Amino acid sequence: MAQTGPFHLYANNFIKIIRHKYIHAMIYYIDLIGFYGPAIIGLISATALWCRKIYLISYTVCFALNSIVNSVLKIVIQEARPSGQIYLNDHDIVPSSVPSKYGMPSGHAQSVGYSIAFLYLVVRSPAVLITTSFIGALTVYQRFKYRRHTISQLFIGLVIGVLFAMVSHEITKTLNR
Repeated sequence: MAQTGPFHLYANNFIKIIRHKYIHAMIYYIDLIGFYGPAIIGLISATALWCRKIYLISYTVCFALNSIVNSVLKIVIQEARPSGQIYLNDHDIVPSSVPSKYGMPSGHAQSVGYSIAFLYLVVRSPAVLITTSFIGALTVYQRFKYRRHTISQLFIGLVIGVLFAMVSHEITKTLNR
């Protein structure tokens, strides 16, 4: 028998409002994980590579070089970001300066692709791969959901990041012999 009455209706509406706010807040925090994914995966990488100093140094130097390559490619390609961008927070507002106003390739995707691939090539841990890939997927999804990049910009960013990691890893292995 369904309960009716003003208190029951008020309680049901209150529960719906709380549930909606909770779900909305959860989605926002998941999006934040995606937005800060490169930094989160960078910290995981630094921690995992801490005892392998040559790889930690190589990872850090090549991470910076990867970012420079991304900026140069954006200037050369000059493909605009999608229209109707949504900003997650104040850190997401892109200045209209070059190369930030361009979207090809995605810097977030390139960074997570680089970090995930480099870390896996060194550590070879399925647990690390699954964890960082999950965060990387959140990053790519967040960039698409908020219309910061097109699918092709994200895909190309990932591919460049992975290729850069493979080359960086091989150079490091060769120098470490």
